[in-house]
Amino acid sequence: MYKFFLKNVPLNHIRHNDLPCYVTEGFGARPIEEWPIYTFFQQYLLGETESAKQNFENWYKDQLNKYHSIPKVEGGMHKGSLYSLVEKECKVSFSKADESCKNAAIRTRVEQRFQLLEDMKEYGYSTTQTERIDVVRKNGSLYLTGGHHRVAALLALGEKELPNVLVFRNLFIYNLFNLLRSIKHGHLQK
Repeated sequence: MYKFFLKNVPLNHIRHNDLPCYVTEGFGARPIEEWPIYTFFQQYLLGETESAKQNFENWYKDQLNKYHSIPKVEGGMHKGSLYSLVEKECKVSFSKADESCKNAAIRTRVEQRFQLLEDMKEYGYSTTQTERIDVVRKNGSLYLTGGHHRVAALLALGEKELPNVLVFRNLFIYNLFNLLRSIKHGHLQK
């Protein structure tokens, strides 16, 4: 559908998005190589699997403790995928989940992230429209709007290019495009 907008982008041109929490943590608006998850993927690929898993889990615990009440639009974790997994796995609201249940959900998510890395290592990376990665051009750089784990995995695996990226000239056009796509597919929430 948007094939004529798609392009291959060198991975070293892509930066983590620049939401406030990410900037506070030191990796927002920085190259993906500076995102802690990239480091965990590298450790894992070097055979330090248990250390990589433990470091990833500890980082997630820290991030969840700091940012569980801050919305995703600010780079927080409120109602994000890990937050929602905690609620699903613990079968209670996030605020009522005990630490052992939260930790189990974090372990599950870390295992899923490393499985993504293993799958990409074994089968490569291919894009589909639903899993496409979008970037927004800003101040001469390309900022991810999603797909951060896939991009970090590709970099850790030594890939040089990200295929089939939809590059937006600015954030306004990106937001307008997604609004129109939501309307078209009936995904607008009231």
